[in-house]
Amino acid sequence: MINKNTEQIKLIAEKYGINNQIIKLMEECGELITAAAKYDPQHRQTIEHIAEEAGDVRIMIMQIEYLMGIQTTVQESMNKKINRQISRMKEKGLLKEV
Repeated sequence: MINKNTEQIKLIAEKYGINNQIIKLMEECGELITAAAKYDPQHRQTIEHIAEEAGDVRIMIMQIEYLMGIQTTVQESMNKKINRQISRMKEKGLLKEV
């Protein structure tokens, strides 16, 4: 299913183009921020709303990465930031050395 989704995401991205999809990404990020601001762990619907908006943002990010050809750069950046945060957590004693 991932390959089908990837191909569909590329199709959508190519149809609308980078300029339209950058604007759409901003809109979707705003909607995710709003959903996060309304988060209430006691209300399942707020959790579902965050999940829905997070999905929209991920789809848009995948389109932007594809259109800009930056998938590898994004992955490298993510790896670097994750490793840096793990190191910080170990330094603060939040994680044990593995």
